[in-house]
Amino acid sequence: MPREYKKTVFVLWLLAGALALVLPAVGCGKKSSSDKESRSGAAKTGGTASGSGSKSAARVGGSPSDSKRQGSVNWKPVRLISQMANWKPGRHMIYVIYGKPKHKGGKPVEAGFTFGKYVGTKGTVGGSAGSGLQHEFLFKIDLDMVKLGSTFTGRVRAMTHLVTDDKAVPIRYWGKTSLGMTFEMTFHGKKVSVKGGSANVDLPWAGGLPLLANNHVFLVELLLDMMAPKAGQTIAMSFYSPKAGIAIPYHVQVGPKEKDGSLVLKDSLGETIRWKTGRILSVSTGGGMVTFVSEDRPEPTLNLASAGAPPYKHPSKATWNDVDVTVPGRDVSISGSLRIPKAKGRHPAVLFISGSGSEDRNGFAAGLDIGTWQILDWLAAHGFVVLSTDDRGTGKTSMGKNPAKLGYWDLVADADAALTFLEKRPEVLAGKVFIIGHSEGGITAVILAAKHPKKVAGIVLMAGPARNLVDVMREQMENLVLKNAPPAQAKKTRAQFEATVAAIKAGKVPDEKLVSKTKWKMGHLSRKWLSDHIQLNIATYVRKVHCPVAIFDGGKDVQVSPTKDAKKMAAMLKQAGNKDVFLKIFPMLDHLFKVEPHHSSMASYADWHRKVDLTFIKTMGHWLERHTGLPMK
Repeated sequence: MPREYKKTVFVLWLLAGALALVLPAVGCGKKSSSDKESRSGAAKTGGTASGSGSKSAARVGGSPSDSKRQGSVNWKPVRLISQMANWKPGRHMIYVIYGKPKHKGGKPVEAGFTFGKYVGTKGTVGGSAGSGLQHEFLFKIDLDMVKLGSTFTGRVRAMTHLVTDDKAVPIRYWGKTSLGMTFEMTFHGKKVSVKGGSANVDLPWAGGLPLLANNHVFLVELLLDMMAPKAGQTIAMSFYSPKAGIAIPYHVQVGPKEKDGSLVLKDSLGETIRWKTGRILSVSTGGGMVTFVSEDRPEPTLNLASAGAPPYKHPSKATWNDVDVTVPGRDVSISGSLRIPKAKGRHPAVLFISGSGSEDRNGFAAGLDIGTWQILDWLAAHGFVVLSTDDRGTGKTSMGKNPAKLGYWDLVADADAALTFLEKRPEVLAGKVFIIGHSEGGITAVILAAKHPKKVAGIVLMAGPARNLVDVMREQMENLVLKNAPPAQAKKTRAQFEATVAAIKAGKVPDEKLVSKTKWKMGHLSRKWLSDHIQLNIATYVRKVHCPVAIFDGGKDVQVSPTKDAKKMAAMLKQAGNKDVFLKIFPMLDHLFKVEPHHSSMASYADWHRKVDLTFIKTMGHWLERHTGLPMK
């Protein structure tokens, strides 16, 4: 579940006290680090953690009527950008990012910077309010995650661009990260067209709102300056969140003027902003975990040399053909590839089901290479017909008409449709169809094996959970997010997590004292998905699985437990009377089944030079070969 971190992220997204920044990804990504609210959210460079990256990631602006129901406030700036004499081309500011000192009385830790620049006017846009001018902005981010106390190593770098009309309403927003992930959002008519990673979707757009991407302090400075804050004033507005894909209400309470002429602003994200003469002097997130301080430094350079993986290429000497196929789904057409051996005749077949989040048919997500293609190529080279598909919102598979209501059972239905499609192919040997499920895909494999005992010849569970996904997420939160957090912050985060889960389970809004309305709203993307998982009892399906089952996990998996999940699954199957259960733990492998010589962290997922372990692939492949009952390569 590398990308699954996005689902946990749904819940963690609601929680305060994040330890890292949120890059302006567009809900099409995957493997990242941690995802949080406010300008101290988690790095969205594409990662995931179990149970968190729903395939319904990319979601939905909502109509004007939606905005009213959700409490949105119209954007009515006091002045246009062109009317602000102090906003001239070249105006820029660096905000240095400081983490909270580890020891009382210690110095804040400098962890990186966020930079903003007003590039200037960029022609005109027809039909826009005000002067019709277009304005371009440039943003840069460079962050050392470790210095903010994150368990995710390495630096996060991104460069983004924004073009708006004279009211700061977005026209185009695009950028690139150091992982090689690129994204673009184009706002037009009643929709936002999103391209990024392998995603290509259109979302509803009510229009008329400014865009506010986390950590772009310079952009916050612009919007506040357009509202001309005054002592004692309350500013109420809404902004469009490119991450959440909806309008978010935003309130700022302006305090009395300080002795130095500055103002202290408290916003609805729990941040404290110091403001003076059109400038943000500093932003402090809840608890002072992360502080942005404006400093007079020259424009920084940013090395964005892509560290992303090269795209998949069909081997020139392959003994199989890649055939593009379309699987008729319940509400969408599911695009994918069939790897078909060139040898004549019918062959045993494998359906590969990915974990949560959004990856394409070969296992690429937001510039990251999970390595799925290495497994699929090996199986095709050894005589299997292999079907893999683009997840919802990636490649050529759309999100569907209502992404907001996309739940886990919709994803199960997609996999079920793919299974039916595969078994009916003329190249496939009847009764010899197997399923490989990775992470959350392992749960889906169990469900399909229980539902179709005559269709499924056997299943392979790669790091598949044996517990409810909420329990897996809870453990991930401890291992990946709270491990280095101060005790008070960890306690608060746990309370917010439990309040969020309890609210979803009960179908209610959580206690606002624990989870603010803004945070609850921003977590809407995966709520249906998480609700489905909360109600799921996997043991009900395990008891009905009597086909052969192979269970694999890595000893260094930090997302799914080799003991609490892999070994427990084997025990559950045997207790239910399954007489063909194979279990193997590979001590040095991580959640992606790649060798991890050091302490495992999701940051290493970005290293595409690491390959899926060949010993694991052969062990799994030979198990499949034996269970076909046929002579294989």
